[in-house]
Amino acid sequence: MSLSILQCNNMAVDALRQGQLQKAHSILKSALQELKYLQHNQAQPQEATSAASPLLIESLALNGYSNHKTMRSNTISGVFTFFNRALVFRLSAPLSPSSSSSCDETAKIALVVMYNMGLTFHIWSLLKGACSTSQATALDFYRNAMNLASMCQQSLQDSVALMAVCNNLGHIFAARVDHQGSSACLSMLHRFVQRLSSSTPSITEEDLCFFQTTAFVFPAYQECAAPAA
Repeated sequence: MSLSILQCNNMAVDALRQGQLQKAHSILKSALQELKYLQHNQAQPQEATSAASPLLIESLALNGYSNHKTMRSNTISGVFTFFNRALVFRLSAPLSPSSSSSCDETAKIALVVMYNMGLTFHIWSLLKGACSTSQATALDFYRNAMNLASMCQQSLQDSVALMAVCNNLGHIFAARVDHQGSSACLSMLHRFVQRLSSSTPSITEEDLCFFQTTAFVFPAYQECAAPAA
């Protein structure tokens, strides 16, 4: 496992929290380039084992953008509320710089970096207040992250990473009035949340409540509020 990629990701999140979008973008771009290099030069990857991974994923709030007028007016799209939190890596045990990653763990790292890059472009698009190339780029990164999720579904099935990607992907689909895409994301988010409980160690109670509200409360409210045919 490359410790530098984990460090780059967390440094980029620090930049995002300070409102330095361009700096975060540059750092994440370097992390993605290193990931690409490792994929091309890595020896036969190790298969996932049953041993617990020391790599944990946590979310951190990006409160610095909440007071921006344009940002506030674009936070909600359909039933989706923008998940304004970035993902960082934490280690539950010391990790040697020379330690190898399983296919599952490598995909998990790439998923988080892809999500944070998508989040960066997503924020840019919300600050601009309209559909833009930034929004389209965010959509591409979120889609790539969702594709990576299929490679590490076992370890991420109860993780905030899957739901963060799914939620913000749905938010963009809803903003683009793509009902098929937003409905698919809502269905996936619904399934993810159903597997969770507040005691799940891979997600905080605050994050769980956020996704439960999106998956269950908002759709039910809109259904009740809809005019009768």
